[in-house]
Amino acid sequence: MCGINVVGENEFLLKPVIGGKETFALASYDSIYGSIFLSWKKESNSVIIYISVPSNTKAHFVYDNVDVVLTMGSYHYEF
Repeated sequence: MCGINVVGENEFLLKPVIGGKETFALASYDSIYGSIFLSWKKESNSVIIYISVPSNTKAHFVYDNVDVVLTMGSYHYEF
């Protein structure tokens, strides 16, 4: 549901699948560089996504009309 996929030693693909009756999901993966984290929740007519990417890694995030490469840091998206 959170769509955390390892595509290389320090590279991830984040492609969450949001739908159905679920209203919240949270997942993390502990890599040798640190934890990568993604959570999402439905609120009213929007979806809020939180992402944390560890140092020395990158994550390709794909959802809705967003297709970006993220480096170390925390991110917040609202759709």
